[in-house]
Amino acid sequence: MTTPWTKIVMVLPVIAGSLACNLSNSTTDSNASDTASSSGATESASGTGTGTDTAAETETGGAAGSVTIYDVQQGKVPVDSIVTIKNVVVTTPVRADKGAVFVQEMPGGEYSGIYLYLYDEVVMGVALAPGDVVNITGQYTEFYDFSEITIKAPTDIEVVSSGAVPEPAIVSPADIATGGSKAEAYEGVLVAVENVTVTNPDLGFGQFEVDSTLRVSDFFFPGMGPNLSGGESIDKVVGPLMYDFMDFKIAPRSINDLMGLGGGSTTTDTTTDTTTDTTTDTTTGGDGTTIYDIQMGKVALQAPVTVKDVVVTSGLTFKKDGFFVEEMGGGEYSGIYVYVPDSNGLTIKPGDVVTINATYDEFFDNSQLEITGAGDVMVTGTMPVPTPELVNPADIATGGPKAEAYEGVLVEVQGTMVTNPDLGFGEFEVTGALHVDDLFFAMADWPAVMMGDAYASIVGPLNFSFGDTKISPRDASDLTK
Repeated sequence: MTTPWTKIVMVLPVIAGSLACNLSNSTTDSNASDTASSSGATESASGTGTGTDTAAETETGGAAGSVTIYDVQQGKVPVDSIVTIKNVVVTTPVRADKGAVFVQEMPGGEYSGIYLYLYDEVVMGVALAPGDVVNITGQYTEFYDFSEITIKAPTDIEVVSSGAVPEPAIVSPADIATGGSKAEAYEGVLVAVENVTVTNPDLGFGQFEVDSTLRVSDFFFPGMGPNLSGGESIDKVVGPLMYDFMDFKIAPRSINDLMGLGGGSTTTDTTTDTTTDTTTDTTTGGDGTTIYDIQMGKVALQAPVTVKDVVVTSGLTFKKDGFFVEEMGGGEYSGIYVYVPDSNGLTIKPGDVVTINATYDEFFDNSQLEITGAGDVMVTGTMPVPTPELVNPADIATGGPKAEAYEGVLVEVQGTMVTNPDLGFGEFEVTGALHVDDLFFAMADWPAVMMGDAYASIVGPLNFSFGDTKISPRDASDLTK
């Protein structure tokens, strides 16, 4: 998130001196959509003590426009520019399913950190660990007001050395919480808050609150956080400061970043490592398998699996033979199709939280959970349907770089136009060569579209059939003109 005058409206040793990067303007399409959503944070332009110029003059690139992460975060770099940044240090493990990692200028301080969004081939092709010093080339974007640099190829990130992770900046919880005076300045930076108390043990989506102000997220260990009851004391919480869904939150890199957790009736899984294993060790499935495990190739074909506490994102298809589910954490590799040969007695609806006993299979390269009937699906609760992942239509179209990652996931594309009104079999094509499919519709209810028809938004799970990926609106409200 940059300072407001540059926003564009529209998912752990110190080296002195300024570490430069070169930037050039680019017309490369962004993989993230720049949709402004006010955070309400008070943005600080105070000095950091690092010798960094905090003036907000926008650079346009070239030799005279050399910049650092400090400059990116203070609004000196145009959105969608291609930047090359040298000698920044990795401060977190990679979260492989989301292509997420944080880097930071070595001197640290305000405006020194930023989030990197890595394409799948980068995640699998470059081994990154906290403490690595890297040179990166990527596209600077604002994704719902969260600053990030998108790295599209393994050759765009180079590990030049390894060392210690910078010490976290000690900050006040209230200062970096949503609306806090330092929230903007410390976005993306490795921070720590000390001597805090759990004031809300469950904000939903793996988050809890400390000191009645600051959110703590399980972003780096989804579903494996401590079981809290409220009132627990924590000596120290460490992690990068994130911004999503209009809130700032600290994201511990592992359970070990929740130091001195005590009081209340807390139980903690202490087995989480601070590094991310991006290899694809295949398991035989079983109790407690996640959709992430299945979609990232870690479960053997035909393995019996039990997938717990996933949320239903669609009703039954028009043929009443399947529906989609998703991990609550969302993101890439979080969704899958459930094939139901006999839906008699099955009464699921979007928002149901379910546990499914199934067999994992690939049906003509479409991943699916196969169940025998209603008895294999147990509804254990309800929750809001996850917000669809906003994606570029070309990225999820057949052959797109994100098509595999978002298979089965509830997605949204915005600002598209019909480029082929009749592909046959109840499908039409929109911008980016993305197919739109009538999986959930009776023929009589499917809209008749014309060449050039514009859609402000199309929402639906991403499906794969007959050799193509396609978005499948669940009802008429998913097609917004």
